[in-house]
Amino acid sequence: MLLSVFFAFIGVVLIYFLFVPIIIYVETETNQYYIQLPGLIKVGIESHDTEILRIKTKVFF
Repeated sequence: MLLSVFFAFIGVVLIYFLFVPIIIYVETETNQYYIQLPGLIKVGIESHDTEILRIKTKVFF
């Protein structure tokens, strides 16, 4: 039972990734870089003064 639920979840996630657009944005003039799944998550990379880089996330929930 647990195994079938796991495979159903993996199937739903794969179908989701097939039909939802994945936005990859690279703007080198303003140093804006991010990957976005619309309505769910946005992950951006920012420069930082003391660190090499900073990863910023915005999640729906």
